[in-house]
Amino acid sequence: MTTGNRYAFRLLPGMRRGLRAETPLPTRLVSNEEFPPLPQTPAQRRVEDRILAEAARLAPRLGLSRRDFLRGSGGMATSLLAMNAVFGRFFDVQPVEAADPAAFKERSGDPYFIFDVQLHYVGAGYDPRDEETGRIGTYEAKFLIPNLNKEEKRIPISSVVLSSQRVDMRDALYNAAKDKGKSEAVNPLVQDGQKLIPSVTRVFSKSRDMYVYLQAYEPTAPSIQPLIAFVTFYRGQTKAFETSPISVSEGLDNRLKTIPLKFNFALEKLQAGKYDCQVTVLDPTSQKAAFWQAPIMLVP
Repeated sequence: MTTGNRYAFRLLPGMRRGLRAETPLPTRLVSNEEFPPLPQTPAQRRVEDRILAEAARLAPRLGLSRRDFLRGSGGMATSLLAMNAVFGRFFDVQPVEAADPAAFKERSGDPYFIFDVQLHYVGAGYDPRDEETGRIGTYEAKFLIPNLNKEEKRIPISSVVLSSQRVDMRDALYNAAKDKGKSEAVNPLVQDGQKLIPSVTRVFSKSRDMYVYLQAYEPTAPSIQPLIAFVTFYRGQTKAFETSPISVSEGLDNRLKTIPLKFNFALEKLQAGKYDCQVTVLDPTSQKAAFWQAPIMLVP
């Protein structure tokens, strides 16, 4: 690992190297040191406890140690039954298969060859090396500007970027800081020496702040008119959270009369779960509005 790299994998409290488990199926996330794994959840712990308790009960009846029982078909059936008990019935397995190897074989059929290789799936936007920061394994997201000639009834707005991470350009793997001015002119997500990293999954941790960025445009206005914008979270039809409205009257000096809209707020007081995130932009002068909405997920 590179010394001084703030993004390098590090052992955190609760992590263990070389963790070994008796259970036939994994009951927690592990890491190959690309990213820190999430800690074991209470539900995963209940699955593990059920597997070990049931193995301790059945193994002596079959004249086996718990370890030998878990290595056989009974251990696999016991594991699937435990997952069904905790997460709901998903696997087609019967309790008799845990206690009787013949029953397991009868229902599963003859063994077949499995060739398992590790794959990494990446989308078309995957970039092996980010242009501005030089970080490996980033994901490019398009920043779209609407057709301003066709947008007459609503306020034209760009695509909305949701993020929980900003990267200091000084931490680039190569010296990208010398191109800071060029990057800020070309990429709207690079501002004040930091780059906003778009969230691809739209899954956000409550322990980190959330960033929202978009642009509004007033190409036909004689001068930039003030806009009001705010972000709202809904759960179903219920409003769960809303930022204080911001009033923005300063924009970029270009022909589009671009007005950047930026939000930064904490998520720690919200409950984990699914939300609909809505961005609202209002123009009091022209009585126009724009709305954008997308589902998000908050996790502890």
